[in-house]
Amino acid sequence: MNSGGHALTVLEFSRVLELVAGHASSAAGAARTRDLHPLDSDAAVTDEHARVEAMRAMVESEAGWHPEPIPDLAAALGRLRVDGGARKQRHGADQSDEGRSSFEVEHLAPVPA
Repeated sequence: MNSGGHALTVLEFSRVLELVAGHASSAAGAARTRDLHPLDSDAAVTDEHARVEAMRAMVESEAGWHPEPIPDLAAALGRLRVDGGARKQRHGADQSDEGRSSFEVEHLAPVPA
């Protein structure tokens, strides 16, 4: 645990995250909230404050904020996994061709014959 670990325990940081996660609109959002950690740079804190302020402005606007349900895609994305493969972005003419994926599977190990 880092040097701030004791302070986070005293502040009951994990308990706070659990409380906030209880207000998430989806299981995936709750899981993401539980994975949060304190920011350690001024730039990161400034960016996060700007993001929170933008969200606050949207929520408090006349139109308000009414999120649509967000499906949990973890299982579906897991089925797309290719063992021994990685996505590689295509460049050049292939990138603008409609109907083609912008990614291809690059096999890292030879396929047995």
